[in-house]
Amino acid sequence: MTAPPPEHRGAGPVAARVLGPVEVRVDGAVVPTGPPKQRALLALLLLWPGELVSTGSMIRELWDGRPPRSAPANLRTYLGRIRTALGGARDRLVARPDGQLLRLDPGELDLTRFAAAAARGRAAAAGGEPRVAAGYLAAAVGLWRGRVAEDVPAGPVSGPRRAQLAEDLVAAREDLLDARLASGETDGAIRTQLRALVAAEPLRERGWALLLTALARAGDTAGALDAYARARATLVAELGIEPGPELRRLHRAVLDGTAVPSRPAPRPTGLRPAVLVAGHRTAADAVPPRAPGRLPASDLLVVPDGLAVGGRPAAPGRLPAAGGPADPERAAGPAAGAGAGGAAGRRGRARRLRWLPPDAGRFVGRTAELDALTGGYQRGAAVLAVTGGAGVGKTALAVHWAHRVAGRFPGGALHADLRGYAPGPPADPATVLAGLLRQAGAAVADVPPDLAGRAALWRELLTDRHCLLVLDNARDDEQVRALLPGTGVTVVTSRDRLPRLVVHDAAQRIVVGALPAADAAEVLTAGLCPGTVGPAEVTALVSLCAGVPLALRLVAERLGRPGAPPAVDLIERLGPPADRLAALRSDDDTDLTARLSWSDRTLPAPARELLRLLGMAPRGGFGAVAAAALAGVPLDRAVEQLDRLARVHLVEERPDGTYRLPELVAGYAAAQLRADPVHAWRPAAAALAG
Repeated sequence: MTAPPPEHRGAGPVAARVLGPVEVRVDGAVVPTGPPKQRALLALLLLWPGELVSTGSMIRELWDGRPPRSAPANLRTYLGRIRTALGGARDRLVARPDGQLLRLDPGELDLTRFAAAAARGRAAAAGGEPRVAAGYLAAAVGLWRGRVAEDVPAGPVSGPRRAQLAEDLVAAREDLLDARLASGETDGAIRTQLRALVAAEPLRERGWALLLTALARAGDTAGALDAYARARATLVAELGIEPGPELRRLHRAVLDGTAVPSRPAPRPTGLRPAVLVAGHRTAADAVPPRAPGRLPASDLLVVPDGLAVGGRPAAPGRLPAAGGPADPERAAGPAAGAGAGGAAGRRGRARRLRWLPPDAGRFVGRTAELDALTGGYQRGAAVLAVTGGAGVGKTALAVHWAHRVAGRFPGGALHADLRGYAPGPPADPATVLAGLLRQAGAAVADVPPDLAGRAALWRELLTDRHCLLVLDNARDDEQVRALLPGTGVTVVTSRDRLPRLVVHDAAQRIVVGALPAADAAEVLTAGLCPGTVGPAEVTALVSLCAGVPLALRLVAERLGRPGAPPAVDLIERLGPPADRLAALRSDDDTDLTARLSWSDRTLPAPARELLRLLGMAPRGGFGAVAAAALAGVPLDRAVEQLDRLARVHLVEERPDGTYRLPELVAGYAAAQLRADPVHAWRPAAAALAG
């Protein structure tokens, strides 16, 4: 035996661990991790070693989507403290204009050492060296000391990453037991561990296949047949599916008395779990090594005096030499090393994973919209298009509904933010597909480089799965079309009306508008102390906010600040439409002016110009002829631009053929016109205003 390569030893001035409680050492000394938010920030950086973690992601993780105004300053403080605590390794935390990255060599972090060792073990197994494979896989599993960052609560950014790592651990445990079986082990110890594995992971066919093989090869035919019967009963009861072809083949071999192959489960090729089951364990509690019914790492060959390979202890701290080709640099990446290939592998990774963002802590109203979504699903609509203007709560509605119905989708609940209306450019469909493929089970190495290849793999991977997919914040139809899987149900949220999805994909459109007065009042007062605002003030504020949930929450946040002025003062400030958004300005992505500008900038120049001029239009409404006069263009051109504005909900078209600007949009348009007043003196505008 030879010593493990450096990437498996954790050598170097920095040694970091995140597969259990978070710990960082510099030159052997433990680095203080600080208060909870500082520790959470450190954990987040460790989960993406060497990768840029954006400022927005850090803020979302630490404050769960509800950051205080001081969040940017607090974040800088936490980062400064981490940098100071790192001492001589402070240069490892690298500041970039849009975020931070923590530079770590592959051998300095247990997460990357786990991925590298697991990848080498799988390479050895593929090369026909199961004993070597077992040594590496035992080393990989032995790095786990508990749940990922178990002393830090999961946040909205780290949650999916932790869930995937939990899956990676279960996959490595299966691979290890597979390698031991391939090495010839069939004794009582491995059968006991396999029974514990299927008890802990009853929906993963691969574990059952391994148990069936071990029992059959040990001569326990009755036990093997009983194991198949229990596996089938579990799959039928929980998933409504029969066992896959691999498990059925093993069952037939046992019945016929023919030889059971030494490797019953398909060798992993990189595809990750594919069948996700509602109502089962969450990813957050999938890993504790000593939870009841779970398989502790110590039971998987890691013993006090070294690693046991094929039932025989190895010298302490040593591993067998790697067999077969391996690329430790690639394997060391945070996403490397998971997977089970083929249909049996995908089915074998059955688990209820949800990649949805957290549900709203308090969801108010929207009964009609929720019923419309459920009704569309029950009528067989494959695409549900949730559209509406800025700040009306499209994302909250879609995510809330998705959480309510996720149990009806055994194929899982997936999510992608398309950033169609955001500070930067919209997400590239090819990049989005890469992320969705990773959620659905594909390893990095299996993701094709081009959009067409990724779309084809995406549809193939979801062919026999009933999934719920949420595509949030789409720019338009074109961004979405390549992402539609062709199976299950897809919910798309957008400010765009998505007409092509309705025409070509039979999407059911659900339009989200202002909240009714009673619901709006509940949103406004939910977080305020009793007596902060009186009934008359609530009515006035709901009207000034036009029933838009984001505006209502911004008002509530201001009224709830220590030493905040009385509500009547805020009502006065919100009075003039052109000043209203300025009075609600914030320094993050909740700023309404910024959000409306993201819609504005998607418009062609003539529509943008018309929008500003409509800031002078009568609040009661106007016709297309008036808009044409206001802009000084022919009627057909004015109608064309009004349609463009209506498509992204910046203008409302009424049944009588007239139009109106939503109240907050009117304020935005007036403010923009005031900032660029050259158009205000056009004779048509002056006549209309008069």
